[in-house]
Amino acid sequence: MKTSAVDRLGTASAEHDGLVRTLAQQRLRALQEEAVRSGGKLSPEALDELQPLSRLLDIGDRLRVAPARRRGPPAVAFLVTLAAVSVLLFARVPRTEIEVDTYVSSASFTLSHEQAVTNTLALRSVAAAGFDRVDAEGPAPQASSWPARRLVLSVVDGDRGCRGALTLDRIVLPAAARVQLDTGARDGRVHMFLEDGSGVVRVSVEGCVHTSAGGSGVWRGDAVRTLLLQLGHDPVDLELAPVSGSEMAFAPSLQIDGLSLSRVERVPRGDGILVRQVSTVLGGKLVLLSMNDAEWQLRVGAPLRFAQLDGELRAIEVTAGRLHLLMQGDVRGMTGGSEARPRSLMPTLLDWLKANHSLSLLWGTALYLLALLTSLKKWWKGSLS
Repeated sequence: MKTSAVDRLGTASAEHDGLVRTLAQQRLRALQEEAVRSGGKLSPEALDELQPLSRLLDIGDRLRVAPARRRGPPAVAFLVTLAAVSVLLFARVPRTEIEVDTYVSSASFTLSHEQAVTNTLALRSVAAAGFDRVDAEGPAPQASSWPARRLVLSVVDGDRGCRGALTLDRIVLPAAARVQLDTGARDGRVHMFLEDGSGVVRVSVEGCVHTSAGGSGVWRGDAVRTLLLQLGHDPVDLELAPVSGSEMAFAPSLQIDGLSLSRVERVPRGDGILVRQVSTVLGGKLVLLSMNDAEWQLRVGAPLRFAQLDGELRAIEVTAGRLHLLMQGDVRGMTGGSEARPRSLMPTLLDWLKANHSLSLLWGTALYLLALLTSLKKWWKGSLS
């Protein structure tokens, strides 16, 4: 290891200082012995011999080179403190529990297991497209009466010559089926897009019902007839209009593992088409249940995305041409802002600790500062010794 010039100078100065101090002590003992022998009488010349050595030692103490302080401990303490504060301020918790109470124009979700999406509905009209085929139970026209993959049935209000009823049985879909709901501009109609689903949609027809499928006609009959729309792997589009005075009745609790509050919008631009995600949020609130119910207001068009979600759709209501959703669940990767510049909405570690372990955070911070100050004090004293 190389020795600096300052260190060498300090070492040599310490050695000379020791020799001079030894000579001064020897001379002092000799004078003390002489004073004892002479009964306390000393000549001025004897004292003058000691003064130069004393002054030399005093000058050496004043000019002694102070040892350089080690800067390592303070630098390490600063870096450790900076790293800890940075983690608390900028690191995000991996998951958090939320509640979303919002109004949207459309929404889509993925079912976590097989379950019914709707209750039994009384409808004034139903339109379906994209199904594999139509089977019939009871006296009904043959399935070949309709062009493949399209069916329209309606009950005309006020037509005394043609009274009838349409009933949609519960729609049961398998796990991983994706459901998209859109509210139409017309009186309570709802579009349901079913993807990756299988099963049967059962529509019961009673009395006189208007039909339109490659033409127009009227069904008449006294017996109840049931149509079975067989779903396949292709997306199925259902337009449902409840009878006057009633609303769409969705299942009260849906277990989901994905939720999207946006729609794909295609905008012509130049020679091509710009495809972008547009938020469908019309208002509401986001509650962070794991943060002492901290509440954020959702503005119109506020983007809200989830990388992963495991939750429960507690309610889906159609009110005034809007969908009212109430969802609670655990989320990961919750973000807002544009897709080009996403902004994480997950709580920071500091926020989470303040909300859930405030006392532990206070005591931990106090103990850390005490240990830090104690270490710096010991270092300062050691550097001066």
